[in-house]
Amino acid sequence: MTTGNYGDQPEPPQYGQQPGQPQYGQQPGQPQYGQQPGQPQYGQQPGQPQYGQQYGQPQYGQPQPQGYGPQGGGQPQYGGGGYGPPADPNGGRAQPAFGVVGAAVAALGAVAVIVAFTALNWFNDSGSKFSDIHDVIGSAPSSAVADLADAYFGWVAWVMLAVTAIVAIVANAPSGATAALRGLGVVLGLGSAVVTLFAIKLTAQGPRGLSDYLDDAREGFYVALAGFVLLAIGAGIGYRRTAVRR
Repeated sequence: MTTGNYGDQPEPPQYGQQPGQPQYGQQPGQPQYGQQPGQPQYGQQPGQPQYGQQYGQPQYGQPQPQGYGPQGGGQPQYGGGGYGPPADPNGGRAQPAFGVVGAAVAALGAVAVIVAFTALNWFNDSGSKFSDIHDVIGSAPSSAVADLADAYFGWVAWVMLAVTAIVAIVANAPSGATAALRGLGVVLGLGSAVVTLFAIKLTAQGPRGLSDYLDDAREGFYVALAGFVLLAIGAGIGYRRTAVRR
């Protein structure tokens, strides 16, 4: 008898049976007779795939992994609780890009304020441009001039214009601080318009109130108000999203 002797050879395939195919009556994927589940077949090294199986591919009936990660040909899969950029309905991904529309609106507002500060009249008088008002306030006694008007026509107006314009344009660039810059730009633009509204009251005392100065206001005052509002709108628009084809 040779049963159990050392060096037994495996049974040869039956007549008409191809090597690697299951025997008659054996289901695919089931171990052969006498083979424990999970043990490699005869001549197969542990950890190597079975005949006809590619490396990294799951066996038949093995569940596919879900979540973010390579699947199939190594392409990332979004879903199953994974993280990734939002998908575009046309088959691409939405990527942030510089907000040209918001920056253009903000630039238009800045130009309007500059024109109001340099070329337009602010009151009914012929010589009532921004620089003329600055000269009159500078030569008047400090007790007769309103503090807000003194500061506004002195240097505050130009500083507000520069800071608001920079924040409004930068708010349209995609970055981690875009949301904060958009909110700050809106506050600065509307706040500058409010300061301009009350700074038109030039005198600290006297019978003339804010409504009297508003009645005498000319195009320079209103263009400045509109320019600061446009700066706020441009900052609030923010960056845009473009679809990138995969």
